[in-house]
Amino acid sequence: MSMHDELKQERQKLKGKPFAEKFSWFMHYYKWVVIAPIAIVLIILYINSQSLSSRKTPTIDCIFINKPESLQLHLLTVSYGEYVDRKEQISPLNTTSYPLRIRVDGTLDPAYAEFASDLMTLENTGSIDFIFADTASVSYLAKAGLICDMSLVLTGEQMDAFREYIYYVDYSSPTTGETTRYPVGFQVQNTAQYQKCGGPSDTEYILCTVQDPPHSKNIYPFIQFMYQP
Repeated sequence: MSMHDELKQERQKLKGKPFAEKFSWFMHYYKWVVIAPIAIVLIILYINSQSLSSRKTPTIDCIFINKPESLQLHLLTVSYGEYVDRKEQISPLNTTSYPLRIRVDGTLDPAYAEFASDLMTLENTGSIDFIFADTASVSYLAKAGLICDMSLVLTGEQMDAFREYIYYVDYSSPTTGETTRYPVGFQVQNTAQYQKCGGPSDTEYILCTVQDPPHSKNIYPFIQFMYQP
């Protein structure tokens, strides 16, 4: 008797039998027919989920202070999107611009004090990775403790890779009077990415990071992006 005839005979015997018995018979003969496709589908879904997880990187959140009028932030966003696509990543760039000023005599614009408070709130809520700013703003933010010594975020090797672009702020201790230089950022006004987006090369513009950037793994890759040709 062929297997087909045997199965047909078995099915005839099952007529009128309880559902549990029919189900047990079905699983006895067909369980691998059912299980194998399900297992394959689950394996494919798992591989895809792992692939997406490994490719996805966090958003980079940037604040621009006293942004040059010619600098077009949407072009920087597009350029960064193209850069991460080439690296098979998904990592959008969020940008916000703040027009703030420091007076010639060194005193703050009235809006600055309010901004410093808002900036501290943004830092505490993990909403900032980078701050782009003019040198006067960088000096103020560094002394207010709102931006970070880059050597605390990057390794010595990473700092060396862009050492010629490091921007320092001098800090004088009120107790000892000693002056210490801190590497608080990198000059970006001469980078290809900055100039492609309309940034002027005749005015210093500094890329800084905050004390505890929420997407710390992306700090160095973003700096590398800025210095891409």
